[in-house]
Amino acid sequence: MEVSLLRDAVGCLLRETARVSRAHGMLGWRKMSNWAKRLHRLFQGVRRSRGWHRRDRVRRYLRHCRKLVKKAQASQRRLGTDFSDKGLHYLECSLKLIDQVDRRLLKGKKIPHSEKIFSVHEPHTRWISKGKAGVQAELGLSVCVLEDQHQYVLHH
Repeated sequence: MEVSLLRDAVGCLLRETARVSRAHGMLGWRKMSNWAKRLHRLFQGVRRSRGWHRRDRVRRYLRHCRKLVKKAQASQRRLGTDFSDKGLHYLECSLKLIDQVDRRLLKGKKIPHSEKIFSVHEPHTRWISKGKAGVQAELGLSVCVLEDQHQYVLHH
């Protein structure tokens, strides 16, 4: 799960950084589409791999992700306060997910539930265990809606 979230976070970080950089006339992001394609290819390699191949492919994937995050951080430093809030959010998520993938897949450690990220785009998303048959868990936000006998919402 973290591997695909990392791909989403780094991809969004690339797009947002390239957009802000172009808006401010900053150079260095013309190869963004090539970097994104390579990121996707490396992700597919990790996703499809099994056994001892997987560890080597995860290392290559993380190396590429770290390289792209460093480029985004350099652009963020040059732009200063002009860097967008969305870009900062994606940068923070990318750094956390790189750490989590490294710890879980390469070092074999367990990630505490409080540190886990379930969605890059909606940070309020939580893990919900409902106890339903066949459905072990869902992602979302717990909501309670109270209705009367006529289906009028009393409280939410």
